[in-house]
Amino acid sequence: MYMNKILKIVTACLVLPVSFLCANTQEVQEEKQNSCCCIENSFGYLNVGVGPLPELIPSFGIGYRAQKDHHGFDLSGSIAKTLMQTTVRASVLYNYFFKPSLESEFYAGLGIGLKGVHEKTEFMNNSHVAVYPELVFGKQYRNETNCQRFFQMQIGFPVFALDKIVKKTWTHRKSSYSISYPTSYKTSYVPEVIFSYGIGF
Repeated sequence: MYMNKILKIVTACLVLPVSFLCANTQEVQEEKQNSCCCIENSFGYLNVGVGPLPELIPSFGIGYRAQKDHHGFDLSGSIAKTLMQTTVRASVLYNYFFKPSLESEFYAGLGIGLKGVHEKTEFMNNSHVAVYPELVFGKQYRNETNCQRFFQMQIGFPVFALDKIVKKTWTHRKSSYSISYPTSYKTSYVPEVIFSYGIGF
């Protein structure tokens, strides 16, 4: 009788630590699975924007972005038009997602932008091209219908402009040839800030 009691006590002393150890191991495995980033996401999008501030010129664009865990890239192009000016932009960006989640995540990015501007008035017809590094800060999320959305701020600074594009034409053997080239270069240290809202498809 005493032996049975001793066996039960010894068995309980052995089983309880093992059960506790197994429970802890399972919790650790669940924590590792939850903390492991296994997110892959990609989609095309349309976007609308305003800028560069303080101007509120509307722009419309299209792009594609992809993400794997913390890292992603974005390719986009847009056009903005007023009565006297047309601006076309293209951007290539690397995005870093701080806490990857398909439901909602913040990101920051760095890349390069290119723009072409054409100004035409009654007294002027001028074009120029500019290139600039870009910073981007934004939030990407899924709405209640599970569709991809994002809003972001893009900052171009400084802007290196190839100014005063000149078209030179010459004739050879009754054929006409032309070439366009910049005649001056200038750098703008005024940041170009554009806000945009993207709709995934």
